[in-house]
Formats: sequence, C-alpha cells, structure tokens
Amino acid sequence: MKTVIIILITPLIVWSLLRALIVPVLSSKTAAGGAVENGLAVCKRATNCVTSNAVDPNAIDAIAFEDASERDWQGLLDAIGSLPGFTQRAREGDYVHFESRTPLMNYRDDLELLWQRDHGTVAIRSASRLGIRDFGANADRVAMIRKLAELQRR
Repeated sequence: MKTVIIILITPLIVWSLLRALIVPVLSSKTAAGGAVENGLAVCKRATNCVTSNAVDPNAIDAIAFEDASERDWQGLLDAIGSLPGFTQRAREGDYVHFESRTPLMNYRDDLELLWQRDHGTVAIRSASRLGIRDFGANADRVAMIRKLAELQRR
C-alpha cells in the first residue's frame, strides 16, 4: 500500500517543484528583442518564436491598424493587459513589452508590439523564453491578439 501511495504522490511532488521553483527560475531571462530600425527584432530560434519582421523565417503578418487613434492603441494595450497571465513590463513611445505566463506550468513568454503609424500596422513578436519548440503557442497568442485588435476597433 505504501508503494502505491509513493508511486501516486511522487509525480505530483515533481510537478509542483517544476511549476513553483524550476520553471520560473529557468524562464526568468527575457527573450524580448526590442524595437529595431524596421520593426521588431528577429527571432533567435525559429521554432519557438513568431514575428512580423519580414526577414525572419517565422514571419507572420503585422496587425492592420489603419486610421487608428491613440485611444484605439491604448484600448488594445488595456485589453491585452487585462488578459489572465499578461503583465506589461515596458513601454517606450509606440513600443510595448508584455510578459505572459502560461497557466499550467507557469512558463514566462514575451509579447512585443510596435505601432508603426506610418504603415498603419502594429508589428508583433511573440517568443518563448524556455525550450526549443512552442507547439504553436506563440502563433495562437498572436491570433488571439489579432482578434482583440479587431474587436477594439469596432
């Protein structure tokens, strides 16, 4: 009976330690690249990052933001900040960096936005801090932000 209890409890203890201690420490270093001349930084690893930077292998479309006002931009940022697990970490002019925490394992990921007023778009970059693959999590996050932007503009 003791063996069965140990077999059942051990994975729970390991998972708790991973979630509470190890994962947050390992994912504490930011993967944010910041704003560069023509948009946002390229992805260092193409398998756990997506960006609207046209030269990147994991390039995605920027978010259409034509005829947007400061109120639209702030509304989008407020909507992202109100999502569970999202925290705004930096804002410099039209560049904003959010940290996102995954609910199950408490991974920290980065979401960066750059309002490119002259192009009528918002450049976007979503990157995992830990791991080699993201299994589509960053693309899904960008799709969610894209829908939020559409809803904010209506």
